[in-house]
Amino acid sequence: MATLALSAIGASDPATRHADWLELTALAAADRSRSLQDLIQVIRRSGTSDTVTDGGEPVEAFDRGSEISESVAEAAFAELEARQTNCGGVYPFKLNQQTVRAMRTTDRSIYLFLFLIAIFGAKAGPPGIDTLALFDELAAAAAASYLTGESYIFGFPRRVAPAGFVAAVADLVSQMREGQGNRRRPTTRFQKDAKLDIVSWRSFADGRPGKLIAFGQCATGDNWRDKLAELVPRTFYSLWLAENPVIDPVRMFFMPFRVPDDEWPEVAYPGGVVFDRCRLAHHAEGVPRAIRQRVALWNASVLSNKVRGR
Repeated sequence: MATLALSAIGASDPATRHADWLELTALAAADRSRSLQDLIQVIRRSGTSDTVTDGGEPVEAFDRGSEISESVAEAAFAELEARQTNCGGVYPFKLNQQTVRAMRTTDRSIYLFLFLIAIFGAKAGPPGIDTLALFDELAAAAAASYLTGESYIFGFPRRVAPAGFVAAVADLVSQMREGQGNRRRPTTRFQKDAKLDIVSWRSFADGRPGKLIAFGQCATGDNWRDKLAELVPRTFYSLWLAENPVIDPVRMFFMPFRVPDDEWPEVAYPGGVVFDRCRLAHHAEGVPRAIRQRVALWNASVLSNKVRGR
């Protein structure tokens, strides 16, 4: 088996990391499963329980009967149960009697695609598939699903929209039927996407302006927290549109990572409507078959090269 990205875990790691370890090692295991006891044993062997403190006292001093190790593992399984709920019925692993098991459909799932990006990075995929383009397509589909509306992939390099920034802005406002573009600036010719990756909106039957619009940014790297507040919708349309939308667009943020509950406010306040791994997997479930096929091929390559070492 190949060296796993999460092989070195300790008692002080967050429950999200422990849950990731359970999912990842289940994928690599011969029986495609991992248990709470497996995690307890790994944490105890790591010798890290004495680095966790409670009121200044080392955990080891009162870790009788592996109480702390068990508590850590139970928190990890609580996180897995939360993922199962938050994915809205598309969580690809089966949870049963303190065991997580990868199913036949797991390897082809959108959730797994997002999970493997979070663990190994976007460059882990096969050269024939543009990982970032595929992620953008999933984000656009999720936004459209959430708003029950339409989406437009604006991010650079553009694959569907016009390549040039000015032409892309003009095409965007034409599709939205809202605002007017383009406002010329001294730096216009240097612009790529001005931090805007996804635009989604929900129109009325009358087609008139004054509707719900969302401007979204995608982040697949470990530095995603640095990008949470980069996109400011008002700044974008004030700089680049000749006529602004009637109603301020809301902000969206798309990422393949999972955020602990206690950190969620620190992510949601700057990020806006945040689509983490579970929200994104849930709302992107209805993507066309061609996209799902690329997801499955990408997953198969990374599982073979990074997880199972075949």
